[in-house]
Parts: sequence; C-alpha cells; structure tokens
Amino acid sequence: MTLLSAWALAGLVLIAPLVLAHLRRSRPPLREVPSLLIWQELQHLDTGGQRRLPIPRLPLLLLLQLLALVALVLALARPAGGAPAGAGSARVLVLDDSVWMTVPGRLAAGERELERVAASAPRGSRLAVVVAASAPYVLYRGGEQGLAAALARVHPTAAPTRLGEALTLAGALLKPGGRIALARAPEDQLPSMLSTPGELRDAVAGPALGQQGIFSPAARCGIGSAGGCEVLASVRNSAAATVTDEYTVEGIGAASGPRSVSVPAGGHAEIAFSAPPGANVSLRLLGADTLAAAARARVSVPDADGVPSPTRVTLVGEPADALPVARALAAVAGVRLRLRTPGDYRARDARESDLVVLDRSLPGGSLPSAPGVLLIDPPRVPGGHVGAAMRESVLSGGDPTSPLLEGVELSSLALDAGGARVLSLPAGLRWIAWSPEGPLLASGLDAGRRLAVLAFDPAKSDLPQLPAFPLLIANLLRALTSPEQGEASLASPTEQPSVIDARAAAGAVAGGPRANLAPWLLLAALLVVALEAGYGVRRRGRGMGDRAVAA
Repeated sequence: MTLLSAWALAGLVLIAPLVLAHLRRSRPPLREVPSLLIWQELQHLDTGGQRRLPIPRLPLLLLLQLLALVALVLALARPAGGAPAGAGSARVLVLDDSVWMTVPGRLAAGERELERVAASAPRGSRLAVVVAASAPYVLYRGGEQGLAAALARVHPTAAPTRLGEALTLAGALLKPGGRIALARAPEDQLPSMLSTPGELRDAVAGPALGQQGIFSPAARCGIGSAGGCEVLASVRNSAAATVTDEYTVEGIGAASGPRSVSVPAGGHAEIAFSAPPGANVSLRLLGADTLAAAARARVSVPDADGVPSPTRVTLVGEPADALPVARALAAVAGVRLRLRTPGDYRARDARESDLVVLDRSLPGGSLPSAPGVLLIDPPRVPGGHVGAAMRESVLSGGDPTSPLLEGVELSSLALDAGGARVLSLPAGLRWIAWSPEGPLLASGLDAGRRLAVLAFDPAKSDLPQLPAFPLLIANLLRALTSPEQGEASLASPTEQPSVIDARAAAGAVAGGPRANLAPWLLLAALLVVALEAGYGVRRRGRGMGDRAVAA
C-alpha cells in the first residue's frame, strides 16, 4: 500500500492531547442539596497509599475518539494500492529509431549510451526499453543481462518519431525515484515536459547534419465534383535556416519538370497535387543535403471503385462565427459544403443533407431531419437544458477509447472565461470530453438520429489553431455520416464519467490544507469535547459540614 499524502500521518500527534484531555481533573460544578448526611461517609474513605496512574473516567468514549482520530488521519494520508514488488523499473531507456538514426554510427552511439546508463543502476535493478517509433512500444523489461540483445533488435524506420508519446509511456513504467534515459537524433527535438532534476537524461547521438526528408505520403479521393484524387506529403527541414527543396513527381501522366517548396528552419511544409485514380505515384527530393533514406516516397492512389461518393453537409450559422468550422469541413475529402445563415435555412436543406451543422443556432427550435446533426454552442438542446456559463472552462478529462478522439490531442486546449455553458443532455448522449462542471463534447443517438454536441464556441478558444481541430471535425463527420461506424462510436454507455472539481484537485496536488479542511475540523472537534463528569454538592444555608463534596 502507498500513502499519497504521507505527511498527514503527523496528525497522529493529536493522540497525546486527546488522552490528556480525558485524564484531566477539572473542578466539578456545585449543586445545592438540603443535607450532606448521606455523603459524610465519603470523607472517611482511605485516600492514602501509593499514587496510581489516573484512569479515564469515560474509557469507552476515549476509545471511540481514538479510533475516529486514526481513521481520519489515514483518510487524509490517502492510501492507495501499491504496485507489486518489482512492477516498476528503476531505469527506463528510450531509444529513437526514426529515419534520422540511419546516419552511420548514430544508432550504435545511442545504444552504447543507454547501456552505460543501465550499468550505473544499482545491482539487480529492473530495466525497461521503450522504442520511440511512430507508434511507441515497450521492447524489453528485465535485468541488465538481456539488454544488449534487446537493443540489437532495433533498426531505424522510414518514419518520424513521436518522442512525446514515448516519454509518456516511459513515465508510466517508471517506479518512484527511478530515472529515464533518452537517446535521440539531433533532428528530433525534445518535447517540452515537466521532470524533477536528474529524472531525465537526454543524450544526442552525433551532430546535426542539416538535412531534409519527405514523410507521411498519403492519397485521398472524392475531391471536387469530378471525384478526383490528390496526393499529400510533408517535407521536413532540420537545418538552422529556411531552405527551398526541389522534388520530382512521377506516375501522374505527362512528365513535368522539378517542383519546389520552401521549408522553414527546423520545421516542415506540406505539398499536394492532383492525381488520377489508380495511379502509382513516386516522389523524390533533389539535393546533396537530402537524407538518403527519406529522399523517396511512393503512394498508391485508390482506383475508381475506391472513390467515395460525396458527403452533403449543410452548415448553418453567421459567417463570422462559423468560418473556422467551415474551413475544417471543406478540408475533409469528399465533402460538398453548403452554407446557410439562420435566416436562409429551410427544412428542405436538412432533407437534402447527410449532416447538418448548427453553429450557435437552432432554427425552428427542434433538431433537423438529417441523418446526422452536430450542435456547436447551441442556444437550446431538445430534450436537455442549456445552463449558465461554466466557472471552470477547462478540459479535465476525456474518453480515449472514443473514435471521435482518435489522433486528437486536446491537452493544450484553452477556453476563454465563460466560453462554455453547462449542459444537461438527453439520456442517449455520451460524454466524450468534459470539464469539472459538465460535458464539453458529447455524442449519441437521439430518436435514431446521430447527434453530437460541442458545448463551446470554437472561436472562444484556441481550438481552431490546434492541429487537433481538423482531425476532430473529420472524426465527427465520419461518425455522424457513416451508419456502420456511427452506431458503434455513438452508442450510449451504461454510466457517465464522474465530474471532478478542478479546484479541489489542484489543492490536493499542491498539498494545501484547504482541500481537506473538513477532516481537520473534525480532528479539532475531538479535542474540544466536553469531558465534565460528576458534580459537587453543598447544603443550603449554614451549619456543620457546609463544604463541597465531589460525587
């Protein structure tokens, strides 16, 4: 068992004052009685002999209070089930296997650095190796004796790496007090992250070469009214200055001369061009400083049977507000977008659409009759309720299993103050992303209609500037227009996620007492319990024996 707030055990020192309070002999209150005769024999009781330890007058009460005190202190210490012995790793080694590691000697240098880190670990330490591929994975877990054989199985790939995801995976494998060692190519930049001093060791394998490469080639079809296709790719530049790269394209018909693209320093640029269905396209970068392993790329374009039918989407909203959403929808392959203002919208627009997107509007007060509907910052939700602006407009959680969040990274999402509203949704909708006060994104089935709700206006956030925005719109479009995928991804769960107050969570992380004020007040109450037991008596008036006697 692990105590997440072990400092709270200091509350056990309150046992001493609690016991002393029970042993304290306070002056009893006086009571007047007609006579003291029945108490006179108390004066002759033998009070001599050795001093004995005082006995609590209310031992049962003391026992109950001690049990309550211990229970409250343990609750404040936040016990949690610990991992089995040896489950964590004292050293987690992260090895970059991107295309930049194809430079001779780099991969071997990275492996030697990780082996030195493993050798410096205490004898018998458990090790783990994470490969920072395009999809990071755990290569090895065990002792130092099997490390060399595991590293020998790693070979550079022709894809860029994802160091951020790899380091996240490494952190999950690390036991408390352990360390992470990363060996990477200089062209793969270390992502910004929080770590304690000495927790992360970053080793760069060789000097930067300032080279370019072509990555992520892909083809998509259904573009335009003719149902054509296009090829896309990304050209990356690791040099310290902007360069103009030339490239050639083969397989799209008539031969053409080299094309060019300007790539910023340490950045990338996208290239795109039309291609006929069924074509086998070859891309090649020209220039002496091009990385050989990333100089070529091939793309197979779907044939005519693979060209999807266009998806008819109607976007209803004011042009100034709906522009970011309109751009994201128009960028999705195969979308035929029709724009309407709330005043121009007609019911037949919904009947002629596969998806209707209502941006801050709900014409007619009811959902349109389209198969799929997306509500963005709606003024009303049929079957639900739109409340006041959220006090905590922050993302506090999401469902990673939802297809709507596939490839979507929302951790950097920032909303304006009051940019989202508190929603009560119909029973058939499922929370996909949420804040401390309710859902930010939800989806589900409403009377057989595929429905999704975004609780905030994208224009009042940084969502349109995030790479996640077009991916989120594409996922929503796919789920709301595809019957097969839509029913699986929009099905309602058996229960909603718990809403966690972000302010209380922040106090708990900071270790501040304000988040746990109520338990501490209960502890204080135990010390001020009235322990007045017994009473004194005296006779009314004057006469012999007019003195108080404790009973």
